[in-house]
Amino acid sequence: MPSKEWIIWWVMLVGYAVMTATLLYGFWLYGTAMFHQINFWITLFIMVAMIPSFRDLGRRKNGSTPPKP
Repeated sequence: MPSKEWIIWWVMLVGYAVMTATLLYGFWLYGTAMFHQINFWITLFIMVAMIPSFRDLGRRKNGSTPPKP
């Protein structure tokens, strides 16, 4: 059984890949019309919000522990 952090990391990675694919598919399908759909901005916001989590997971993988809240 993999550790909890690995499961979280994989779920995030797969989710990120799915969102990226959805955005690219949306651009291919609708072109610039996608910009006028609120779903585009929500997805983009979620993707940007996930970046610090990826950085934190990267630090944990390298052995250094993140600061405790």
